[in-house]
Amino acid sequence: MKQMAIQLIDEAVQAGARYAQACNVLGLSCRTLRRWHQDTDDLQDKRGRVKRIPSHALTDWEKRRILEVANQPAYKSLPPSQIVPKLADRDIYIASESSFYRVLKEHGQNNHRGKAQPVRKVPKPAPVVARAPNTAWSWDITFLPTQIRGQFLRLYMMIDVYSRNIVGWEIHEDERSEHAARLMEKACLKHQIKPDQLILHSDNGSPMKGATMLATLQRLGVVPSFSRPSVSDDILGGALPYLEVRTQLPVDSLCRH
Repeated sequence: MKQMAIQLIDEAVQAGARYAQACNVLGLSCRTLRRWHQDTDDLQDKRGRVKRIPSHALTDWEKRRILEVANQPAYKSLPPSQIVPKLADRDIYIASESSFYRVLKEHGQNNHRGKAQPVRKVPKPAPVVARAPNTAWSWDITFLPTQIRGQFLRLYMMIDVYSRNIVGWEIHEDERSEHAARLMEKACLKHQIKPDQLILHSDNGSPMKGATMLATLQRLGVVPSFSRPSVSDDILGGALPYLEVRTQLPVDSLCRH
């Protein structure tokens, strides 16, 4: 690059340009160009050849000491963020927390430490898209207030995600997988659901994952789909229809039907 810069500037000067203007175009000073002309035998870039070692860098003995302490029985299951404070409680200081991490990483020991399982990333499941009626249903159980304070009935309701129609519902006094399985059989018979036609989405409640319900879905050829753990808004189609039924329809009118 230096030789190319010298050649370009020389050609510009021969064409009538001044040295200062030619150097200014390339972002160089006249002193730099004169120095390059005087030392044409060594025009290589010497930056970065000399590796400077900070005066406060860890010595080999200190690095070995860090590895020795980190692998002791009392500290081998602890991360550096806990090792350094425990050593400080004993009036012992070897290196900083970041130095512990750096040395362990250099020696391939900066992995998961401790009895707990390492944190794993759970991939987001593929979304369920309903492009026609009776291809994806969503169901849930919601509480219905009664005339007696503190007592509630359970509304089992299934909704077609595409049309938002209620495809099946029942009211029971308790939450059981057997009730859900019976409702699913009636809904599939009513809407003539064929095997491998329908996806049924729900949360992770015990009636949804009960053995009776899962066995019924397998027998009917319905694919079960569940919300991700600790994700409150992962219900397919949303919880708004269940809320509307619970707040707008009286229990007596539902029971008469």
